[in-house]
Formats: sequence, structure tokens, C-alpha cells
Amino acid sequence: MATASQLPLKGIFQGIKLVSAILVGILIISLLIGQSPAILISGLGGHGSGTHAGV
Repeated sequence: MATASQLPLKGIFQGIKLVSAILVGILIISLLIGQSPAILISGLGGHGSGTHAGV
């Protein structure tokens, strides 16, 4: 069983901070442009995947 000193808490906290910063950024952008955050998140899904027509 892992003790508290063996767990990578620093990395876990950095990951949590990164995810929360991204979520806050999406919320701020959605408030500024007047769109739902769900629309912004769903719009990120198709970019960069190479599934565009004509590719």
C-alpha cells in the first residue's frame, strides 16, 4: 500500500489546476461571446482529426 509520501501529489495537483484553468477559460469565452459552453466544447472535437471533407 502506498503511503502519502510515495504518491505523486504535485503532479496530480498540477493536472487538476490545468483542467480547472481550461474549464474557467471556456466559461469566460462563452460568457463573452454569448454562447453556451457546450457549443464551444463540441466545436473543439472535430478540429485536427483529419476528418474534413476533401482530405
